[in-house]
Amino acid sequence: MAPLFRSRLTLNVRRESLALLAGRPSRRRPRILGAALVPLSPSLLAEGVPLRESEVATALAPVLRERKWFGMPVRLALSAGQVLTRVVALPRVGRRAAHRALLEEAEQLLPISLADYYVDYRPLARRPAADGTESFLMAGVPKAQVEGWAAVLGDLGLTVECVDVHPNCAVRLLRELRPRDAALVDAGPGGVHVTLVGDGLFFLHADHPGWPPEAEGTAALGLTWETLRPHLEFFAARHFGRTVEAVFVTGELAARPGLCARLERLAGLPVWVFSAHGSWGWSARLPPGFDANPGAWAVNLALLLR
Repeated sequence: MAPLFRSRLTLNVRRESLALLAGRPSRRRPRILGAALVPLSPSLLAEGVPLRESEVATALAPVLRERKWFGMPVRLALSAGQVLTRVVALPRVGRRAAHRALLEEAEQLLPISLADYYVDYRPLARRPAADGTESFLMAGVPKAQVEGWAAVLGDLGLTVECVDVHPNCAVRLLRELRPRDAALVDAGPGGVHVTLVGDGLFFLHADHPGWPPEAEGTAALGLTWETLRPHLEFFAARHFGRTVEAVFVTGELAARPGLCARLERLAGLPVWVFSAHGSWGWSARLPPGFDANPGAWAVNLALLLR
C-alpha cells in the first residue's frame, strides 16, 4: 500500500450515495490512490443531512476497512439541500472591512439565520473589476449538515480537515481552462447540478432533481437538456447575448459518450467529457488498473486540487 503521508480522504455527499476518493493533494498533479461509491438508503439521508449517524457510519466502515483508509484527514464536499451560495460585489475596501460587511450582512444577503448556518466567503478575482468593485462568493451551510457528517466521521475515528461546497469545487476544476465562459453539468440519477462560469469567475450554480433510475438514454438526455437550457439562456441574457463557449460534463452522463454527442447537437456548443487527464490545466496520477468513470469523482478531484 502507498504510504499515507500527506494523503487525504475526500468525501462527496450526493443525493443517494457517497463518493469517496483517497489521494495526495496537489494543485497540478494530484495522485489518486483509490475510489469507491457507497449507496445509501433514502431513509438515511435527507437534503444532505445524515439522519441516523451510527447507521451511516456502519455503511461506510467496510469500505474504509477494505481499502485501509482509516487515519486520513477528510475533506468534505456538500451540495443540494439547503446549501446556499451568492456572488456579492462590494466597493473596494480593506480586507477587514469586507470581512465585517459580509458576515454582518449574511442574514440579509443569503438569506439565512446565523443560528442555523455556518457562513464563509472567498474573493473571486485577484484584482478589482474595472468599476472598482470586488466580487466574493458567499456560502451558507446548515450547521446540522456539517455537524452530522462530523459525527459520522467521528464514529469512524476520522476528523474533518475542511468543508467545501459544490459550486466552489466546480470553479476550481475549471480555473485553468480556456474558454473562460463555460458550463459544468454534473448529471445523473442523483441530481442535475449546473455551474456557470463567466470570464473565468463563478456566475451561477443550481441543483435540480436527477433522472428517474429507470430512465433510458433519450429520456435522460431530454431531462438534462431541459434543465440546462434555461440556465444557458439566462447567462446569455446577462451577458448581452454572449453565450458560453463550451459545456463540460461530469457525473454519470460522462460515462455515456453517445448522449454527450447528442447533447452537443442540441446545445449547438462543444461538449467536453470530464477526464482525469487532458486540457483541464492539471492532470491526475492514477493507480494501475484504475478504470472507473472519473466523472463520478470530479468533485472529489477538486478537493485534491486545493
